[in-house]
Amino acid sequence: MRYSEAYVLYKHAKSYNKATVPMPKDREKLTPYQKRLADSIIKLSAGLPIKPMAEISGREVAEFIKSNNLTDDNVRELRNFWMYCRDRGVYSGGNPFPETKSSKRTRQGAMRGAFVANELSDDQIDESFELIMQHPGGENCAVGLQLWAGLDVKTVVALRWKDVVFHDNADFTTIILLQNDNAGATHIYTRPILPQASRMLHMMHDIATECEDNEEVNESFVVCKDNGKPFTADEIVKSTKRFIKNLDKDNRFSTMKGTAVAMSTRIMNNTYRGILIRKCGLTDDTYTFKFLCGESLSTDVSSDHYISFTDKDAQARLFALLKVAGPVQSFQNRMEEIDEGEYVRYRIYPPTTAHTAVLNAKLVFENAESFTIESEHGVTGDLTVRRIDENGKKKRKPRKKKITDGQNDNK
Repeated sequence: MRYSEAYVLYKHAKSYNKATVPMPKDREKLTPYQKRLADSIIKLSAGLPIKPMAEISGREVAEFIKSNNLTDDNVRELRNFWMYCRDRGVYSGGNPFPETKSSKRTRQGAMRGAFVANELSDDQIDESFELIMQHPGGENCAVGLQLWAGLDVKTVVALRWKDVVFHDNADFTTIILLQNDNAGATHIYTRPILPQASRMLHMMHDIATECEDNEEVNESFVVCKDNGKPFTADEIVKSTKRFIKNLDKDNRFSTMKGTAVAMSTRIMNNTYRGILIRKCGLTDDTYTFKFLCGESLSTDVSSDHYISFTDKDAQARLFALLKVAGPVQSFQNRMEEIDEGEYVRYRIYPPTTAHTAVLNAKLVFENAESFTIESEHGVTGDLTVRRIDENGKKKRKPRKKKITDGQNDNK
């Protein structure tokens, strides 16, 4: 693909909002409008080194911008062109063109913008979960899928129950997501969702199967109206904006600029990504983060590089990362005693799931007795262990052991 061809495809797709557009094979077949677009990108990039796009460095681009006195609009256009080519597999790697800021923004406007919230707070996230579980319905379900599954509006309205896979654990649900690119390859983005979305879908599925059998439900839309017809994307966007507005009691989003689709989509997307970073600890795990956000892992058109995220063990690993961000749950009974016959199991709970498990105990054992501590997310604390003989006489000094976080088994 030549520069002119890629640029024409980019502008044509952007203008008509189409995912795929026939690519012109040669310049003679271009329309006058397409020729002007091609001339524009050829003129702007004329001073770049003649070599593959992936090999053009940021230093070369900086010199090119300075020597040709390119405006911010020119740089922005070239950056968008490079991003388009990278996303379509023309080259792989970073974008050598820097981001530019709008010159129309004043210092006062920038200061005001710094205080504009762009994602829901933790309290608003918890409140959203309570509202959705108390008032189930298509529009609220659409909000939950954006917020806790990271799905865009178009995917939400097209999702069917056959694409939802429930597991034994009520918090463990995966959504089958396949995406075909322009090169004809199918990318697998099937992934688990956050526990909040899983519980919501369980409840919605139970409601759906009350009047219909499973086969009929499987073919129906997850997000639908009372008559079974799907919502349009515009309807979901507007209902999402209303949902956010009802949450925004402190007017945190009142100064956010943009259309309904831009505002609601941006807030939901930022909140989901914030959960992955702050609560699931994916700050440095770039590829896991990108996969859970539905982003391409590379420009390789094969799907082999997704296996490490889509096989059974990988999906379980992803769920282990996501479940720590589940809804906060309080426990009234802090300890349960379970008689297993040959041994006794004690199940100990922290005050809430938001707290770390801490165990401080003094244990006394006879010769044949032993113990094991198991904790899915690690446990901290101090243990003092003493053994006695058959007559109840202390055999030796007590052994003290400090339990460190992440140490799952201690014998």
